[in-house]
Amino acid sequence: MNAVEAHDDYFMQKRNAAGVLGLSCFQKVTAALHMLTYGVPADATDEYIRIGESTALESLHRFVVTVVEIFEEEYLMGYISQVHLSSYGEQEEIFCQSARSSEKGCRKSFWGSTC
Repeated sequence: MNAVEAHDDYFMQKRNAAGVLGLSCFQKVTAALHMLTYGVPADATDEYIRIGESTALESLHRFVVTVVEIFEEEYLMGYISQVHLSSYGEQEEIFCQSARSSEKGCRKSFWGSTC
């Protein structure tokens, strides 16, 4: 979560013009993960996380873009170069290995273990 907050200032908690604190990074990321993980519609996050529909959708969009920008090179770029260098018959196997590795890497990034 720290990497996401450091990469995009949208996720930083700010004060509005009246001096009231806005939504925290935790609320925005939780809303995005809740929608991604459980397929919950954006308007349903209001009851659970106390975040509006439009903000939940904006959080989801920015979260996905930010995660790709931060982790693309680490988890995807090595496999892309292997695919370009390999023959067509090997590409399917490399893609499958990439998907398995990315899933484990994603779990490690968010939950600290690869299960």
